[in-house]
Amino acid sequence: MPNQAPATAMPPAVIVLLLSLLLGLQPVTTDLYLPALPVLTAWTLVQQHGEQK
Repeated sequence: MPNQAPATAMPPAVIVLLLSLLLGLQPVTTDLYLPALPVLTAWTLVQQHGEQK
């Protein structure tokens, strides 16, 4: 069995920063794809009542 380095815990500040960035990413991605819904609807040939507005 090869020698493995011991696992070290991440500092709480890094965890908080990482979670904050991940939670902040969701609204940005929603704002990016939401304006494209009419184009996606036309591209996929979905009926008009099937799309969300």
